[in-house]
Amino acid sequence: MKTIEHYGKEELLMLTYGKYKPENYPKTVHGQKELILHIDNDPVNPEDGHCAYLALDQIIWMTTHRGEHMDMRNAITVCPDNARIFVGGLGLGLILLYLARAGKAREVIIAEINPYVIKVIEPRLRWWFSEYYPDFNWRVVQGDAEVEIRNHGKFDWIFWDIWAIADFKQKASGKYVEISKPYLTEKGVITTWHDLAKLRRNMKGGFDFGSYQNHILTGNVKKNNLRIRRITAIEKEKGYWDSRYAQGLPSGRPLSEVSERIRLLWSAIESELPEINHIIDVGCGDLKRWGERDCQDYIGIDIVKQICQENRDRRPHWKFICAPAEVFISELKRENVFCFELIFHIMDPRNVKKILHNLCRYASKRIFIYTWSTSPFHPEITDGKYQMYHPMGKYLPLFNEMGFELVSIELIEQPSYSLKELLTRRKVSESPQPHWAGNTLYIFKRKSEYDVI
Repeated sequence: MKTIEHYGKEELLMLTYGKYKPENYPKTVHGQKELILHIDNDPVNPEDGHCAYLALDQIIWMTTHRGEHMDMRNAITVCPDNARIFVGGLGLGLILLYLARAGKAREVIIAEINPYVIKVIEPRLRWWFSEYYPDFNWRVVQGDAEVEIRNHGKFDWIFWDIWAIADFKQKASGKYVEISKPYLTEKGVITTWHDLAKLRRNMKGGFDFGSYQNHILTGNVKKNNLRIRRITAIEKEKGYWDSRYAQGLPSGRPLSEVSERIRLLWSAIESELPEINHIIDVGCGDLKRWGERDCQDYIGIDIVKQICQENRDRRPHWKFICAPAEVFISELKRENVFCFELIFHIMDPRNVKKILHNLCRYASKRIFIYTWSTSPFHPEITDGKYQMYHPMGKYLPLFNEMGFELVSIELIEQPSYSLKELLTRRKVSESPQPHWAGNTLYIFKRKSEYDVI
C-alpha cells in the first residue's frame, strides 16, 4: 500500500485523482448540465476549509461537511469484522473511504440510482482505492437500492446512506428494517444515515445538512468560476414547485378532498363579483380551482414554467406569464385580482409585502385573497420548510396606503369569528385540531376617493 501524502482532506484527494492542493481551490472538478462536482469553502463552517459538493441543477444535495464525516465514523463502528456489506447510495463515496481505512469489509456492493453520480464518482474512487487500498473489494450497481438489495444474497451489514428519506420528526429505520430483514445474515446489522444524522442533529452543536441545502452554486461551469452563495427564498420556493409539478402532483390536496371548499369559495366570490371577468390570477398553479369555469379576459401568473405551458395547452384563449409573484410586471392592469393559497407558501415576510403591493398595483377595482386566518402550526407559525402563516391584519395599512379597504372576510368551512379575532389570531389556541388553519377569503375594494395607482 502506498503512503498517502495529503493535507488532512483525503476525500478531496480521492475525488480529484490525487491533485487536490488547498492553494489551487475552490474549483470545479467536474461540470456538466446533469451534475457538478465542485470543491469550495465550507459556507456553514468556514473554519473547516474546503468541502466537496455534488450539485444537480446547481442545487447542492450532497457534501463532505464535518457532520457527514461524523456519521460515517459512527456508522462503521457497528459494522462487523470481515463483513459482506450492502450500501444504499454511492454519493461522494465517503462511507467507502471509511470502510477501506477500517479494513472491515470482505465485500461491498453499492446500489446507486443516479447514473450520472456513478459516471462521475465511481472512476475517481476506483483509481484511489487501487492506488492506496488495493485489497478493498467493492463494486457499484446502478439501480434503486430497495430493489437491488434483493439480487445479491445476504449481508452482514446493510447501510442505507440515502438522505432523501430524511424526515427528522420520525424514525426512518422502521421501514428499512422490514426491507432489509430477508437479506441479513443471522447476526446481521442494519444502519441508516437518517438515524445517525438525527442523533447528530440532537447533539449540542450538531451539524445539519439542511443548512447546506440553503446554498446554491452560482457562476459558469465553462469559465470555472462557480462559487457558493445562499439560495434566495424565491429560488427555494421555485425549486419546491418545479419538483412537485415534475412528479405530476397537483398544486394542493386532491380535488375530491376540497371540492366542497372550492364550491364555497366561488359562492363567496360570485356574491361580490357576479360576472367572473377581467382577472389577473397571481399564483394560478394548475387551475384546479377553476374547474370548468371560463373567463373571457384572464391572465395567470405562476413561477413554474412547466405549469404555465400545461395551462396554455388546456386554455389556449387564456394568457399565462411565468414569473415570481414578488416581481412586478409593468403595464399589467385588470379590474379584479385573485391570489389563492399563495401567501402561506411565501417564507420571507418581506416578499409577502412585495406580493401584496403588486396585487394592489394590478387591480383597478377588487382584490380576492384566499389564505389562512390562523396558523395550523400553533404555537409555531411555520413548518420551517415551505409554509408560513402571515396574519393579514398586519398588512392592512399597506392596502390602505394603496387605496384599498377590507370589505369582507369569508370563512370557508369554519365557524364565524369576529374581524378582530381573525386578524389578530387570538382564537387559534381554541382550535381542537392542529391542522385547522381557517381557510379564509379576504375581499378588498378600491376606495372611490382614490385615483387608480
